[in-house]
Amino acid sequence: FSTKDWWTAAERERIGELDTWVYMQFGPNPGEHSVWERYISAMYWAFTTMTTVGYGDISATTISERVFAILGMICGGFVFS
Repeated sequence: FSTKDWWTAAERERIGELDTWVYMQFGPNPGEHSVWERYISAMYWAFTTMTTVGYGDISATTISERVFAILGMICGGFVFS
């Protein structure tokens, strides 16, 4: 479920077919992926956004990379707080 699903035809025409991170990550059918894969991906997106780490040129693509990055962001948050 994404904000793209709520776009009107006029908005799609004006904005174009810009994909959200959900569609870019999972394609048009995100339900085909496991719940844990979607959950970890959402948590990675949330932690990366909320800690203002940013996505950079190289970002985590596998589940293990995302879990490691999430743990690193949590540890970094504790160190700098």
